[in-house]
Amino acid sequence: MRKFTGSTRKEEMAKLTNCYLKLRNLSLIQLGLLVAALITAIVKAMLPSVLCMLGMALLRITLHRKWRQDYRQAITDATLACSVGPKLDQFELSAKGGTGISPGDVSDAELIPVREGVNGNIAFYQGISGSWRGMEISMNDTTLQLPPQDGQKGIEIACGVWIRIVLPKDTCRNFRILSIDILPDDLRRAYMKSRPALRKRDEQKAGFREKLYVYEERLPDAPVSAPSAPDPVPASLSGESDAAAPPVVSGAGSAPAAVSAFPSFSNTVLSAVSGLFRKTSGKPAISVKGNVLNVFIRDQLLAHNYPANSKPEESYLQFDPIPEFRDVLRLAESL
Repeated sequence: MRKFTGSTRKEEMAKLTNCYLKLRNLSLIQLGLLVAALITAIVKAMLPSVLCMLGMALLRITLHRKWRQDYRQAITDATLACSVGPKLDQFELSAKGGTGISPGDVSDAELIPVREGVNGNIAFYQGISGSWRGMEISMNDTTLQLPPQDGQKGIEIACGVWIRIVLPKDTCRNFRILSIDILPDDLRRAYMKSRPALRKRDEQKAGFREKLYVYEERLPDAPVSAPSAPDPVPASLSGESDAAAPPVVSGAGSAPAAVSAFPSFSNTVLSAVSGLFRKTSGKPAISVKGNVLNVFIRDQLLAHNYPANSKPEESYLQFDPIPEFRDVLRLAESL
């Protein structure tokens, strides 16, 4: 595990510079071999010319391709170390296969449906893990194969950042919050219907100002009554009604009225969720089950396709690929 310190930026820039110089020197060697091949061809020394061309091709196929990948990976590592690293108490980077999250963790979150019975339905790539205020945190670029829908041709893959945080205590909550466009409506309805413990809530009654979908498990002692009238958009667009019971007027000698079948959200939770949905350029989904918080932000990635032919710049270290991570930490702290 590493800690972000005052010298981290200098160390990362030194690594980038070394990778770039190796790649540039290799390019110069290839250029020299090409010039030598042309000269020997002009003087009709065909064997040396062929050998120079073969040497240049061999270098390009082997070392050049690998060092280009190493340089791009070094830029990604430096970017994450200088953007996500300062937000964590300690961190560790992983380039292949992610870190700290398993396919079982994704399934247990019951957040995004995945295609079953196929290899590679859940795959992890660039990752970073660490800790913050006693909480274990893992974050990976993730691809999910969504279940096929009727009449669909091909496979739909959801790409994004998956964040998993183990909270210091049990929240005694089980809820989901989804962006309205993270999944097709039919797929979302079918997936949530297969989880009867989760009932749909009206997002405005729950305290959210954004248009999103909220599902939550009822309180253990909450009364079950007839469904209420259809809710405002987006709940009305979903074809589902809020499962929460309306206030019950108590008569003489009757029990006190039940105000809500669901627990309430604190202002800090509402503020953190609002900040996440407002700031992100992706499509977020949130799962809270007991002491585990999972967040999937579709169409957002940690790794980017950085140019491998330009020298390292300070802007690489100033770029934050996931600025909304601070709101995720706020949410974790408020639960």
